[in-house]
Amino acid sequence: MIRDVTILIPALNEEKTIGKVIGESTERGWIVLVGDNNSTDRTREVAMSRGVTPISVPERGKGHTIRELISHIDTPKTIMIDADYTYPTRDAQRVLETLEGCDVVIGYRKYRERGSMPFLNVIGNHLLSLLASVLYGRRVHDICSGLWSFRSSMLKEFSLVSGGFTLEADLFVNVVRNKCRLKQIPIGYRARPDGSKPKLRISDGLKIGWFLIKGRFK
Repeated sequence: MIRDVTILIPALNEEKTIGKVIGESTERGWIVLVGDNNSTDRTREVAMSRGVTPISVPERGKGHTIRELISHIDTPKTIMIDADYTYPTRDAQRVLETLEGCDVVIGYRKYRERGSMPFLNVIGNHLLSLLASVLYGRRVHDICSGLWSFRSSMLKEFSLVSGGFTLEADLFVNVVRNKCRLKQIPIGYRARPDGSKPKLRISDGLKIGWFLIKGRFK
């Protein structure tokens, strides 16, 4: 079987969920690249027990991790998904299938389970998405979504500079600057199986907003 899809999974202390994400991804025949961002739990060991040797990314931050993983892509299509098992892989499959005829697909979190996202995060994401839409003249429903698909050749042309949680904003800015053909589809979003809270904080939201503003007026 010729595998033409790579799935990028940035991971930081996700020992309770990384195995599930890897397992469901390999079942679909995707090449799995896990970026271990200096986890202090058993994330690395769990990934290896699933047949995947994580790529170590010493510099802390989701942006650093994804930028390193991109350099290892060798397939025509790429998916990016979070390691916390909040995004169903059936929706990852849908995001991938929607890539036909375009360059980038964003899955926006329309069908959220109760308790999956704190109220402040919902409001913050809405405001950041509105800000991005106004600044860049391109409607985006969910600027902080952790589920995207790309034509790999286009993704590799992006000039990403983000080190941390401004990554998705950075991706969107590159979508606009590269005049990518973008589609967005509604997806589900689960509560974290281990009961943990999102890593994104209010201070990160402010950084995302400032990144969008600076990027627009560069």
